[in-house]
Amino acid sequence: MRIFYGLFLVFFFISSLSAQQDPLKKALPVDPSLKVTTLDNGLRVIIKENKSPANKVEMYLHINSGSLDEEDNQQGLAHFLEHMAFNGSKNFPAGSLVKYFESLGLTFGMHQNAFTSFNQTTYILSLPNVDAETMDKGMLCLSDFAYRLDLLETEIDKERGVIQEEERARSSVSQRILHKILPDLLPGSRVAQRLPIGKMEIIQNAPKERFVEFYEKWYHPENATLIIVGDIKADDIQRLSVKHFKNWKQKSNVPKHLPSGITPYTSSNSLVVSDPELTSASVSLVSILPPQKVKTAGDYRKALVSDIGDWIMNRRFSKLIKEGKAEYQNAHASQSDFLNVCTYVSASADGKPENWKKMISQLTIELKRARTFGFHEQEMEDAIKTIFASAERAVSTEETRKSKSIISSINSDITSGNLPMSAKQEFDLITELMPGITLTEINEAFNRTYRSNNRLIMLEMPDKEGLQKPSKEELMQVVKDTEKEEVKALTFKKRPKKLIVKEPDAGKIISETVHEATKVTSLKFENGVCMHHKHMDFNKDNVTVTLNFSGGKIEETAENQGISNFATIPLHTPATSKLTSIDIQNIMTGKNVRVGGGAGDDTVSISISGTKKDLEQGLRLAHILIRDAKIEPAVYNLVKQQLMQSLEQYKSSVDMQLMDNLNKAVTNNDPRFAMLTPDQLETIKIEAAQAWLDRILKQAPIEGSIVGDISLDEAKTLVNKYFGSLPARSEFGHIDKLRELTVKREPVDTELKVDTKTPKSLVLVGWRGPDYNDKKDRQCMILAAKILSSRLHEEIREKKQLTYSAFSQAMITPAYKNKGLLFAYFTADKTKARQAADLCKSLIEEFTKTGPTEVETTTVLKQIKTDIQAMIEKPSYWSSFLSDMNLYGKSLNDLDKIMEIYMTYTKEDIHDVLKKYISRENSIRIIALPK
Repeated sequence: MRIFYGLFLVFFFISSLSAQQDPLKKALPVDPSLKVTTLDNGLRVIIKENKSPANKVEMYLHINSGSLDEEDNQQGLAHFLEHMAFNGSKNFPAGSLVKYFESLGLTFGMHQNAFTSFNQTTYILSLPNVDAETMDKGMLCLSDFAYRLDLLETEIDKERGVIQEEERARSSVSQRILHKILPDLLPGSRVAQRLPIGKMEIIQNAPKERFVEFYEKWYHPENATLIIVGDIKADDIQRLSVKHFKNWKQKSNVPKHLPSGITPYTSSNSLVVSDPELTSASVSLVSILPPQKVKTAGDYRKALVSDIGDWIMNRRFSKLIKEGKAEYQNAHASQSDFLNVCTYVSASADGKPENWKKMISQLTIELKRARTFGFHEQEMEDAIKTIFASAERAVSTEETRKSKSIISSINSDITSGNLPMSAKQEFDLITELMPGITLTEINEAFNRTYRSNNRLIMLEMPDKEGLQKPSKEELMQVVKDTEKEEVKALTFKKRPKKLIVKEPDAGKIISETVHEATKVTSLKFENGVCMHHKHMDFNKDNVTVTLNFSGGKIEETAENQGISNFATIPLHTPATSKLTSIDIQNIMTGKNVRVGGGAGDDTVSISISGTKKDLEQGLRLAHILIRDAKIEPAVYNLVKQQLMQSLEQYKSSVDMQLMDNLNKAVTNNDPRFAMLTPDQLETIKIEAAQAWLDRILKQAPIEGSIVGDISLDEAKTLVNKYFGSLPARSEFGHIDKLRELTVKREPVDTELKVDTKTPKSLVLVGWRGPDYNDKKDRQCMILAAKILSSRLHEEIREKKQLTYSAFSQAMITPAYKNKGLLFAYFTADKTKARQAADLCKSLIEEFTKTGPTEVETTTVLKQIKTDIQAMIEKPSYWSSFLSDMNLYGKSLNDLDKIMEIYMTYTKEDIHDVLKKYISRENSIRIIALPK
């Protein structure tokens, strides 16, 4: 016995020593800033102190249970229970929870929310401050969710209709396709029968006892994690968690989660599904492999190897599309963990329905080419550059990473059974592991993952006259025949390395003014370009530059409507006459900066966002685009195809048809706002689009902003070099005459009948509202809309169950006059849409008669204060405001005083504005119904 014990000690010592010597067996590190504890009852608590944003806190209660744990007679109750958390508990009686948090300045859906998936139910609170009372109430609320729900029969019965309306709101062609493919995609599993929304017959009839049974079985402390991230002290939060959760009782018999039933494929199969409302075809090659849990450095290394292979494959797909050599419009290869029970592997492509055979063949060929010849050293270098750049960016920005982002990431990690690393830990791990990764093992891993056997070959396509749908056997045969085809290795050419051969000479600044209150500096250049700078370190080491060129869509006519969509192609897929989009993509690889752009209502914009180190490379790219942007024929054809498919979708879309009719009503059939037709698309030639873009980029006035973690001197040097050096610009005002819309002041009441299979109606009830420059009217209308959203939620959703989500909005654009709108918008049962519209209209008209109450006014001012505080601390808001300040005549004084201005408004002010605009001649009612 002693000899055996001695041998055991020797073996244990050798094993331990081996583990210590093998760095790949090390467990992954955990972010040291996390405080992770377990209460006596088994509840895990994760706390992170984070001062970005200041004086705010995020709270999650994660329940490790979702729809997969439902019994056959409980399908949908995990999600239903999530709803019931907001419908009454010990300390927040039915109807009081939302109102209480609104009184703190929160908005339901934005700051109070929850979601249910297959394997989790998570409750979310975003608190407006970290005052002791607010924190205590937040913890009290989450602990009520955990173990003190009332689950009153009256409230359950009231919520049944809301759940049904949620299913209706989410109904779509994509949902129908999902229901069709799941039994073949995950055969024999519970997933296909356990979509979180559940079965409506169970939702409609499940008794209270069934809710209680699920709640008591799965809501217990050993099955939950409390996550708190924000500007707090960890020890204070720990004490609060003990105070509020210590009485949550442990279970004597902890239930085991029901098995998913997902197993790896053991043979190949095929599936063809169709729907008349699909407008494109999608082909996929799917494999289900054993799970790849990432617990050790070795596991992480394997994941890195897989990521590199996927990145290279996706770059190849992108290159083929940009060269015009692909029959598909987009393609993607990926592998991911699914529910911690398998690895889901997919290579898929989308495109024109008649091209499905060529698409699946090309997809198969490219995967075979990669398996046969492997990847190239150059491709591996590009992938590694990108991974390192992303890791470096995470390190440089971690100090000001937002609490919302952090808590969401922690929640995702614990769902997969891990705790997160810090950005520095992950960067160090990548630095340690990457040098040993070889091209050979990348190729071998790719071959194992994207193998040609034991996979599901899937085709989704429209069901329409003239388009022949293949059988499952025919689809399978296409792939089998393609696998027999000979493939050739790719060739790799020398690539350009620079965006600019000769750097531009700096321009001349002719004026520099500082607005002391906001610390904004405005620069005017000799060439007419205006730039505004504001230093903000809200996002550490991040800078955003926005350029607005006056013109674009607002200048279109009936003859060239839609031309701006084509003209701005090089701004989101950059190319010049000297560098292709592929050249530019290669040059920008590994740079922590992104350049994009597009067409707005009355501007063409270019945005550059990235780290200060790489910002100049983004400015170089913007500079050469302004001087020499080129529309590539392949991308032009791709955009045209996608727009054609969108127009095809219009025929069966209640959403698109309602918005089209709204635009017609609001603009008096102005052709600039009409839905494009296929004939119009065909008339827009690439030469005309190129000329349209050249005119705007080379002549139009430019106003821009540079906002972020960059000093004024650094900003001046960069913008002077790349924008002050541009050719002279015309003056602002050349499009002002195009802003005035002719509006008929008469009521609009329209019902649309849409030929669709989707059983969803849409209701819009609105009134023409103020213009952007009517500052007081505009701001009071925004307040009125927030109050209305609360009333509509209570009356139309909670009391009448006529919709899942009803909201009101003041839609007021600075680009046009006479286009302001106050409206309510929601989905409804087609048999109740008119009733819902009438109720909505009467509620708003009654609101106009009586005005808001004192309580509503106090609440909405707190809400707008919360919104403004969050808004003005974000660089993105300042970037947007400053980049068109002169264009719209905005005032920095108004922005500086915006909080004070709103706080002066009274309930009488709001009431007066409502009475001014809510009238019969301004009314608009549009209902879109399925035939």
